[in-house]
Amino acid sequence: DIAATADYIHSEYRDLYMREDLNPGLRDSTSRTATLRRIDPRFTAAVLKLSNHGYANYNALQASINKRFRNRYQYRLSYTLSKADGIVGAAGATDTINTIAIDPTSRAVSLNLDDLFALSDQDRPHNLSLSGAVEVPKTKGLVVSGAWQYQSGTPFTLTDSSTDPNRNGIFEEPLPAGSYSGPATNPDSITVDYKGGFNGARGPSFSLMNMRAAYRFRLPGNRSLQAHVDVFNVTNHPNFNNPTATTGGVTSSDRRDAA
Repeated sequence: DIAATADYIHSEYRDLYMREDLNPGLRDSTSRTATLRRIDPRFTAAVLKLSNHGYANYNALQASINKRFRNRYQYRLSYTLSKADGIVGAAGATDTINTIAIDPTSRAVSLNLDDLFALSDQDRPHNLSLSGAVEVPKTKGLVVSGAWQYQSGTPFTLTDSSTDPNRNGIFEEPLPAGSYSGPATNPDSITVDYKGGFNGARGPSFSLMNMRAAYRFRLPGNRSLQAHVDVFNVTNHPNFNNPTATTGGVTSSDRRDAA
């Protein structure tokens, strides 16, 4: 009647595509408005090529319990505990290397790929799913079923665009660890506990419950007619995406308004 399973999954992705700038620039100073001077002034913008610098890892423990239909009910419970990390946002994405920098003295170019190592944009540590159905006694055909799914939020990065410390013309520098909140004047602002580094914050979690009530009318000739009512998002729980923008000009005195 009941089956329990557990599986461990390990995946490695190597030599993934990334876009590398062959014509990086160096600002005259760390000011956000300082002039950016390219290595080859004949090209006023980045010159990108595909390179195989990317890598990612995925580890997961998947467990499930499945109760077959008997005694008028059935259910299935599944849970995944996982971690995804690497230097790319996602294994199928083609990211641009935004940590590239030029040494002001030697003019040597460094990709600084180790700085990119962080949780994947798709990392969801907890994924829980529960579904089931029960045949209501003495109703001669009423079946109530439902499904609930919960997922952890995905990571995102808070950056500081007030200065350009590595002078590469890209405002990729993550904010230091701390608690950050959006402007009080924005009713949609959220507060996050930021761990620092890339993808140091985690967005809102996902939760959704749907239900169905179905009644089967038995007809002559081994036929039946079913009527059902579906209710989506029974708990009326809103699910939001991650923030898509952060406020600029963050300083030590107003950095809590960076989310």
